[in-house]
Amino acid sequence: MVTALVALATLAPIGVQAATFKATLVVRDGGPRLARGRTERPALGQPAGPVGPALAAALKEAELEMAAEG
Repeated sequence: MVTALVALATLAPIGVQAATFKATLVVRDGGPRLARGRTERPALGQPAGPVGPALAAALKEAELEMAAEG
């Protein structure tokens, strides 16, 4: 048994190798095509979206919820 452990101890370092990791960082290039104003489209209920239609949609949803509650 001791001989097997010694043999295993001598072979173990041969198969051990450090793992290599690579990391990639992806960032915007800052071009005008990727400007914040072009990539963020206004939508209802969003800070950049129109207020009137967003308020009307919120009130309509609230009415439906209030009617469902009774």
